[in-house]
Parts: sequence; C-alpha cells; structure tokens
Amino acid sequence: MQWLNVILTISGMFEVAAGAGLLLMPKRMPRAQGGLQQWLLEHNLATKLNRYQSIERPLYRHHRIFGTAVIAGAFILLALLGRLYTYLFASGTLIHLPGVWLAMLAGFALAIMILVIGITIVIRPSALKRLEAISNRWIEPFPASADYGINLIWRFPKQTGMLLLMAGIACLWAAARMTGAYI
Repeated sequence: MQWLNVILTISGMFEVAAGAGLLLMPKRMPRAQGGLQQWLLEHNLATKLNRYQSIERPLYRHHRIFGTAVIAGAFILLALLGRLYTYLFASGTLIHLPGVWLAMLAGFALAIMILVIGITIVIRPSALKRLEAISNRWIEPFPASADYGINLIWRFPKQTGMLLLMAGIACLWAAARMTGAYI
C-alpha cells in the first residue's frame, strides 16, 4: 500500500500545480508547437481507436498455433477454477454463500466454451465465420465530430483548473488518510 500512497501524493502534487496554474494564468497555457507535442496535444486520439482492425489473415495462416494457445489457456483456466472450487468447498464457503455456486458454474461454462472454440480453431477455423462476422461488426466508440482532449482545456482553462485542483486535493487527502496524518 505504500506504493499507492506515493502515487497518490505525486499525482496530487502535479494536479494541484497544474490546476493552480490554470486558475491563476489561464491565458498563458502553452500551445502545441510541433512534432511530438503537436501529435499528443492536438490530434484527436479517439480517431486512432476508431480504425477497423482485422486479424483473420494471420489467424488462418497459423490456426494450429492460435488454437493450441487457446486450448492451453482454457486448460489453465479450468485448473485454476478447480483449485478454487476445492478451496471454497473445503472452507465451507460454497455451502454458506449460494451466489458463489453461480459464479463457479459461470466460470466453468466459460472455460469449456473457450476450450471448444480452441478445438474448432485447430481443426476447422472456417466454422467460426459467423462468429467472426458478429465480432467484426464495427461500433464507433466516439463520434467523429467530437472535440475531446486539449481543445476543451484551451476553451475552458479556469473550469479545467478548478477540476484539477479539486482532484489534486482529493488525492493528497486520500494519501494523508492512508498514512494516518489526518488533515
């Protein structure tokens, strides 16, 4: 928990400094000059996430390798669930908490489904064409015309500074509570 306290303290200090800077000098916020700074600050990074990704070609070329990896993952998941089941059964948790039965059943069903998909990938990957068509249906997470990121900070520097200042104070307060030094 000490690493969490360090992270909270450092992030809180940066947020307080950035928030105070935006509140005291909102017009002096630096503009992107070029290169990496421009790419990080001005480009809408959500458009990079909205690209269509397709993995069918490498999957079909090496379907035995991918299928074997999926089968191995399913067996590892089944082994972990089996150990968890024996631990929960020995401790009596399964008897006292009925919701745990449902969670264990869902975990075993998921592992068996993964195992069946792995075997299908090894033997005949073309049988999964319908599943691929459903999974390849593209849903855009962000509207293309949305204005995210640094442009909102340039438009509303005081509001952004206030949010950063409050978040920084909350981080510092949480870090102080964790160490026992109450504010």
